[in-house]
Amino acid sequence: MKKFSESIAHVMEYIKFSEMGGEIDETDPYYPCYGTLRELLDKVIGEEETLDEDTQTILDDKERYYHHPEERFNRNWREANLGK
Repeated sequence: MKKFSESIAHVMEYIKFSEMGGEIDETDPYYPCYGTLRELLDKVIGEEETLDEDTQTILDDKERYYHHPEERFNRNWREANLGK
């Protein structure tokens, strides 16, 4: 079952990528709706959760660090150079 916060993030993702062209645009007619959803998300999101602003995905603390660009780069480098 999806968390309520994930459902809100999914709608925010749709607005960002389908209506705003992939960038949060404060001049876009959908921006007020996006902002309202962001406020609602801030109220319901768990303490150990965060919103990945690039992908509009809810990450828990473990996922946040696992998917961080620097951490991904380090993992890829280790796999390519050390075979692990």
